[in-house]
Amino acid sequence: IADFDRACGALAAVAHPPQRAADGASSNWWTIGSVLVSVFAGAGLTWVNGEWRAVAERNRLQAEALSAAAQAFAEEADTFIAEWVGPPVGGTPPDQMLRARRRELIVQLRAIQSTHHKWSAVTELRDRLLTGDLGENLATSLAASSRDGQQGEGPGSERDQRAAQLRGMLDRFENDVGWVAGPLLRASAWRRESNLGSLPGHPP
Repeated sequence: IADFDRACGALAAVAHPPQRAADGASSNWWTIGSVLVSVFAGAGLTWVNGEWRAVAERNRLQAEALSAAAQAFAEEADTFIAEWVGPPVGGTPPDQMLRARRRELIVQLRAIQSTHHKWSAVTELRDRLLTGDLGENLATSLAASSRDGQQGEGPGSERDQRAAQLRGMLDRFENDVGWVAGPLLRASAWRRESNLGSLPGHPP
């Protein structure tokens, strides 16, 4: 702001100079042009710097919110799986909190999609929560494996095998979230639409 004020002051001084001879007019116009260039260049740099800072701050907040939501979902899902492995007598584990954590995570992924339209990796993560094994199928598959394996318990039972599979999926999901959060923190205003392709180990 101080530089802008100084440039405007200089421009005003040049625009109202003392009476000069006609042969000095061209010099005055050259000086005015130079000042105008400085003013517009300064304003442009200020805008670029502000835009870059705003985008960087938005990306940082999105990355932090995504990581926190993913961690909360993974912890709740792990607790839910553990309760299925040893459910209380006469009932099944409630999944209301798991559903809430999943919804919160989907909201964060959709927020990133809205500002990074070409990042297909974000879509892959969201789809795993909507239609994949970490969506509604997480609870139903545990219930089904529990019913099918009622005659068998312990580490080799169908239910425990399914629980181990789901825990492995959760670990991979958290790793893939980190794979998205890292580039998000590094993305600048000039790269916000760069393509972040398929996640490692997943088809395009």
